[in-house]
Amino acid sequence: MSGTKAVAIPNTAGPAYDPLGAAPDLKSYLKWFRRGYETLHNLAANVILKIETKVDSASISIVADAMKADYNKMDSFKGVLTKILPFLFILIFIPPVYNMVTLIVKEKESRMKENMRMMGMNDTPYWLSWYVYYTLVSTIIVVLAWAMLMINVIEVSDSFLILLYLWIYAQAVFGFIVFLSSLFMES
Repeated sequence: MSGTKAVAIPNTAGPAYDPLGAAPDLKSYLKWFRRGYETLHNLAANVILKIETKVDSASISIVADAMKADYNKMDSFKGVLTKILPFLFILIFIPPVYNMVTLIVKEKESRMKENMRMMGMNDTPYWLSWYVYYTLVSTIIVVLAWAMLMINVIEVSDSFLILLYLWIYAQAVFGFIVFLSSLFMES
């Protein structure tokens, strides 16, 4: 093919085929590029290359370019949910925390623990009974919260992992309850 109208395969004379018509998102690309991940990755690749080839002058150069992509659509519900959901998880555990601290402090005031200790009971069954009571109450709260979240709020996550996360958070709150109850002295 010779002449003035010769075209290479693929045809590079015309504009590139772009069915989406999307331009590179340079703002996001520059944010990513300035974080330094690619520099650290290139440094690690060069160290591995020099060790494996035993050639000190061996190197890999980095080339990065913004790719064409559709622009992200902002989901206002997701934005609001990321701010409010942690606050709501704290709110749903305020009543059990208040109730448990109140019950434990009332029991301290009545000296029931000391009476049981005089009868031969040690601390393990005492605190285990409070833990079992709290676990039953918190499990009901967690299952209700989890069921509400699974209805059109969290659709693509593993539902078991969400349930496990909520349940473990509820168990961590028990430690907070024990800490709060230790701040009150017997009268």
